Amino acid sequence: MEYVQYFEIVGTFNNKPQKLSIDIIPNLESISINTSTNQKLFELLFSEDNIKFQWGDYKQRLDQANSVSLWIKKEEFKILGKPEHIQWLFNLCKGKFLYISKDQKQKRTFVKQSDTGIVYKLEDQCNSDEQCFEKILFQKQQQFKQDYHIPEEIKLLKLINQNKCPYLMRLETIQYNGNEFSYSYKIKRLDSLNQLIKESQNLKLSQVLEIIRQLLQVTHYFESIKLVHNQLDLENIQYSKIENIIQITNFSSSFLEQSQPNILSKGQVCGHASPESYSSQQSLTTSTNIYQVGILFYIMVFGRNPFGNSQEEIQRNNSEGKFSIPKLSGLILEKYTKINEQMFEMISSMLSIYPTKRQSSKYYLSSKIFTPFFKQKISRMELSLEFNQVKQDDSINDEDQHLKPVYIFKTKF
Repeated sequence: MEYVQYFEIVGTFNNKPQKLSIDIIPNLESISINTSTNQKLFELLFSEDNIKFQWGDYKQRLDQANSVSLWIKKEEFKILGKPEHIQWLFNLCKGKFLYISKDQKQKRTFVKQSDTGIVYKLEDQCNSDEQCFEKILFQKQQQFKQDYHIPEEIKLLKLINQNKCPYLMRLETIQYNGNEFSYSYKIKRLDSLNQLIKESQNLKLSQVLEIIRQLLQVTHYFESIKLVHNQLDLENIQYSKIENIIQITNFSSSFLEQSQPNILSKGQVCGHASPESYSSQQSLTTSTNIYQVGILFYIMVFGRNPFGNSQEEIQRNNSEGKFSIPKLSGLILEKYTKINEQMFEMISSMLSIYPTKRQSSKYYLSSKIFTPFFKQKISRMELSLEFNQVKQDDSINDEDQHLKPVYIFKTKF
């Protein structure tokens, strides 16, 4: 594990001011600060809220910095080092610990405002591959003090940022200026899944399955930390046609299972909601993520929402968990029947109205449809996004009724 020597720390140790030579060692869930004789001074856990760094006026020009203030609870320490070492420490800690900062003038453009905050685009930090944004969170004003309450959205982002998942947005800094919390993040220049579907007349089946595979890898990670994303929909998932990779960029409605939100204030988007989100008696769990992946899977296969066409129809059927299978016309070949069955077994399982009957992400990832052999087999198949009307007897609203698909995708060879 990489670590940097040649730091010094100034502070009170054993009830007297001292300056000590230290090593800073990155770990999986923390940073260790040891003396040059390998005596541990501090273990800075990424999950800890009472650890803060104050970079003074050097944040934008760290190549000139030779010190940084470290706050542990209410006690301040000064870390000294060469500018290149301070830069290394800044990069190591960003997105993991809170940075105390002064208001700084940056070239930024208003993007949008939501119930949770205002998003700006940081023009100076964007490049041809990535865009940089800052979100200022709505928070009751409070005096600058050491025992302030960090917003739940930032706590979640700190937790998520510990995992180097390529499919999640990259958190840059978490900041508090004495009045409000904010965080900056970078995302790739991608289009939303909604744009992909609108602009595509045909989607390759292999492309759709790769998107679903990546989504299931993300939800598998969410299951490990008990995180309910709550808004896995077409707008919150970005996609690169060139790299064939997704990126999830919005966690403003996410929460951990143990901290259930007020459903009315943190609800899901109609047409992408799980049936349990409409119930005041049921808690939301990570199986909600699976239900929303199932909806996306359905949309990319059929080019329409599973719950109907009109807003009224979608709202009614979504709350009941009632979806339909369109009748597909086109090429029907017996050798693709098995592929069809495997696809719709998975979709119908994901869209079970009972959360406990949905399987885990790991279970779905073990399906044969994600194997290299299957990918090669369907490499030339395309899904046509033009369909006939839905017939009433196609509705699936009974958990004892098994889905027996007999329809085959339109394909082009």
